Amino acid sequence: MSEGESKLVLYGRINSGNVQKILWLLDELQVSYKRIDAGGKFDMNGNNKEFLKLNPNGLVPVIVDDDFVLYESNAILRYISSKYGGAAFYPFDFQQRAVIEQWLDWYFTIVANTRLVYMQLIRTPKEKQDTKIIHSSVEQGNHDWQQLDDHLSKTKQDYVCGSTFTLGDIPLACQAYRWFTMEEQSLLKVPEIPHVRAWYKRILARPSFVKTVVQPLS
Repeated sequence: MSEGESKLVLYGRINSGNVQKILWLLDELQVSYKRIDAGGKFDMNGNNKEFLKLNPNGLVPVIVDDDFVLYESNAILRYISSKYGGAAFYPFDFQQRAVIEQWLDWYFTIVANTRLVYMQLIRTPKEKQDTKIIHSSVEQGNHDWQQLDDHLSKTKQDYVCGSTFTLGDIPLACQAYRWFTMEEQSLLKVPEIPHVRAWYKRILARPSFVKTVVQPLS
């Protein structure tokens, strides 16, 4: 469901990968919400006292649901799934949920490198880019994607956590979009990783992903 009148308010800008995670899930679950531009160039950012009351870290995303305030993007994913999605993408079974939690945590392994590459190649002027950081981070990032490829090959699963799409796919797919888009723009080289590419093709078939995540890199 698109932005609208709702008790759920999301603070964040649409080109933030962490905000895109939330936008994607909200659209998948057809949850009505209101979004307020925040972070980066917007007035509601880490220099704004009112925003710091919501998140003392000064980062996006932040949600306000009635009088409940929550920050940290993966925590927000869990909350929205639990409250608005039931078991749709976040099963009640303890073991199934534990596997999802595992991959939500593993995401921080891969984002450490993909984010460095993204910040250097997309958000840093070419004359100020650090080629050593780019080279080492691309190398490690490709190693991480290979690890996911090995997992998908071994389990023969269509999605990261099983045969169906779950919360565990969302953060990784947002990073995959950036990685493969930089590859398409000839900014970096990515190994074959056929199982990751097949998984990503399934992700691209989801209208909510295309609507909320697929946009020019900035």
